[in-house]
Amino acid sequence: MLEVAMAIAITLIGFAAVHVLCAAWALRWKAPRSRDSSFRHKAAVILAVRGCDPTLRDTLISLIHQDYEPLEIHIVVDHPRDEAFAVVHEIIREHDQRRRCIVQTLQLQSQTCGLKCAAIAQAVRSLKDVTIIATIDADVVPHSTWLAELVAPLADESVGVATGNHWFEPSDASCGSLVRSLWNAGALSPTSFFANPWGGSTAMRLLDVQQSGLIEAWESSAVDDGPIRPAVARMQRRIVFLPSLIMLNRESCSIKFCLNYMARILTWSRVYEPTFGWTVAHLVVNSLPVVAAMVLFGVALLRGEWTAGLVLLSGLIGHSILLWLAYLLVRQAVGRMSRHRAQSLAKLGWRKSLTLMSLVPITLVVYSIAMTRALTSRYVCWRGVWYYVTGRSQVVLLSYHPYSQPGKAASKSSL
Repeated sequence: MLEVAMAIAITLIGFAAVHVLCAAWALRWKAPRSRDSSFRHKAAVILAVRGCDPTLRDTLISLIHQDYEPLEIHIVVDHPRDEAFAVVHEIIREHDQRRRCIVQTLQLQSQTCGLKCAAIAQAVRSLKDVTIIATIDADVVPHSTWLAELVAPLADESVGVATGNHWFEPSDASCGSLVRSLWNAGALSPTSFFANPWGGSTAMRLLDVQQSGLIEAWESSAVDDGPIRPAVARMQRRIVFLPSLIMLNRESCSIKFCLNYMARILTWSRVYEPTFGWTVAHLVVNSLPVVAAMVLFGVALLRGEWTAGLVLLSGLIGHSILLWLAYLLVRQAVGRMSRHRAQSLAKLGWRKSLTLMSLVPITLVVYSIAMTRALTSRYVCWRGVWYYVTGRSQVVLLSYHPYSQPGKAASKSSL
């Protein structure tokens, strides 16, 4: 049994070491250099709102005060009875002296696309005399030069999309928040390497959007960033990832919320991403040695084979330490990117560091459960609305109702 234990332990260390090497790639990220500020074509930022996010007020105020001209901010509120409707108008009255904001409500709740996609498509169809469009999420608080940095790569005609990503940096040390941050760190390196579009910070030329059929794709899609890559490929342009626009999300969450969040993201990945098979393979390859090590460790203890048990335990501990190190490398790179915009990540104390390290196996368990749900469930709940996944890139909105606070809507057993 000792030989098997050593083989499994070496496998665990080897796989974790690969993650460290991939994470080290993030250290190559660089803050943006000064760009030609003359590339200031008229831009429209589109913000779809359903419910009142904790950061909605800060998001909208920061958009209004963007260091960019000329600029329109198109806010599509899901319903006049949505609690965010009054909040949005209040913020505009207090802060929008330059009258940048245009507010509308969602006119059509399509049965074949997500509410956010319907809102974006509606806003894009209403645009006039605009060259650039950008999308942002209501939980993203942009710094003053966010839009200027996002738009700058489009000065190159070969670039079709510029995009950022997000980093979960919870203000607390709850298990759910830290598990989501660990999982996010593991996903960020490949996401940035392949320049996967993220709807929370994305800029495109309006003409490209119109000619590529992206508007029509949004009107039959559950997620806004899913159809972007095929549309860009049709235009024979490329996608540029901007490390400086990795936006910090400091919201906290429970383990249950984290699990549902991961399951939903993985479900949309299954539906829309052709590389989803690699995601499944990655999980299987990384989880099987951990499971095998845990099972054999128990067997070794029962049989009194202490040497084999010690080897397996060492492999599991080394695996957690290396994945924790990979997390720290990505976090260091994110922190360096955020400092250029006068933001910073707090130093990790030894207690939080130990908690993160101990949560590495838990993260793998939650990830596995979320993947199982993503592979088997056909129902997804997003912002209180249920969707039924009918097939590849096809969803049906089951029923619509104005947003209500979590807990007020009827519950259903799925994502």
